[in-house]
Amino acid sequence: MLAFILGTAPACEGLSNVDALLEGLIATEAAVRRGDPTPLPEARVLRETVLCQVDAFPRVVLPRVMRAIGAGLPEEREAWWRTARDLDPAYRYGRDEAPQLVEAFAAVATDPVTTVTLTVGWVVDGRKTHVPVGPGLHVIQLATAPDHYDTRLGSVLPPEATAGPPWPETKKPARKQRRTVTQTGFGPVRIPHRPKEKTPLMVAGAVLLAGSTVALVAGRKGDRTLTTIGAAGLALGLGTATWGVLIAD
Repeated sequence: MLAFILGTAPACEGLSNVDALLEGLIATEAAVRRGDPTPLPEARVLRETVLCQVDAFPRVVLPRVMRAIGAGLPEEREAWWRTARDLDPAYRYGRDEAPQLVEAFAAVATDPVTTVTLTVGWVVDGRKTHVPVGPGLHVIQLATAPDHYDTRLGSVLPPEATAGPPWPETKKPARKQRRTVTQTGFGPVRIPHRPKEKTPLMVAGAVLLAGSTVALVAGRKGDRTLTTIGAAGLALGLGTATWGVLIAD
């Protein structure tokens, strides 16, 4: 693995997968909520699990991981929390969650960040393009094989992480636009595309319902044939009309 900023390479047996990362996160957050005395052994294991990851780091959980490690390791707290605040600036600890951390976390300054696009093969904080980089601690990864990354922690990116050809931008597929008509005073109004079979089914169902109703009324005078025809027509008309209504626009 690459050189680490904090400590030495941990023993990674059983820690190099996302399942271990999530288990460590849950255990650390539980210890924080209980108010266990720090430094938390769960937080040290979680930090080692971060360093052991061989997959691209799941960016969606990274702010939580950084907050949990910072909460459990006061001597490293500011470095972890500064980046956690940069990645998720809206988050605050609640007083019913971890009252001992509310003021400390709120006092961590948000830093001016530089947005960079990385050289192919590098991933920082789970991102490849448009990466916000501030002076806090970052999870820096380098692909050494297909779907295999070496991981280290650092507050400064290696020069080669931004000096080479960048990752290509991923373009989102264009969404099919529906027809719109501008209605003065109300803004654009969406007009759905009506399936061509919808109206005929609804009309046919209505006609059958009307005809079957007439047959049922006539059948009440004693003509069982008309009653049978009316009941069958009623069921068929109701099903046809319902089918027409349920077809989505």
